[in-house]
Amino acid sequence: MIYVAGVFGFICGFGAGLAFLNFMLKNVSTEDLLDDPYIKWKYGLLCWIMAGAGAYVGVGIYVRVFV
Repeated sequence: MIYVAGVFGFICGFGAGLAFLNFMLKNVSTEDLLDDPYIKWKYGLLCWIMAGAGAYVGVGIYVRVFV
């Protein structure tokens, strides 16, 4: 059951990361997003870090509440 909490947290964290990126990159043109490798690595990595943090929080909540 802890895996379900981790996967759920990962999905929620990934969604939060994408929402954050949507907010942060709303003024950046499509050409800049496709051509600049710095933007890809910086913001892409940020989204995956937020997904990992979401999984960590999901497991932490599960352990605190159900164990």
